[in-house]
Amino acid sequence: MKVKKVKVLIVDTPNAVGKLAEVAGALADAGVNIQGISAYEKGRRGVFVIWPYSPAKAKKALAKVKCKVEEDSALLLEVANRVGVLKAVAERVAASGINVQYVFAVALQKGEAGVIIKTSEDARAAKLIRCVK
Repeated sequence: MKVKKVKVLIVDTPNAVGKLAEVAGALADAGVNIQGISAYEKGRRGVFVIWPYSPAKAKKALAKVKCKVEEDSALLLEVANRVGVLKAVAERVAASGINVQYVFAVALQKGEAGVIIKTSEDARAAKLIRCVK
């Protein structure tokens, strides 16, 4: 399993109709391509986790949107798209007392999947995850 560190942006906005369109529009207008995105409602807030090709360019583009933007690091796991892989990763991390803060995943072509995972101890989690079959 391949594991590498990536930069993501955590975007906190007021929760309102059209906020996804506003965030996506600001990125598109600035020519920022994204590799992954997750968004959810948290009370009256909207929270986005964005994995852009260029975090600096994305951060600059999002300055035009009423939001708070924080840069964060996470792990990208390139895994086989098969039953039980996420379970094995989660159990390995949990057994070591490492908390998962967020995760999002997508199945890719040719039986592969990409997983973005943020933990309380990314460096240690990366070592543990590399051993998962």
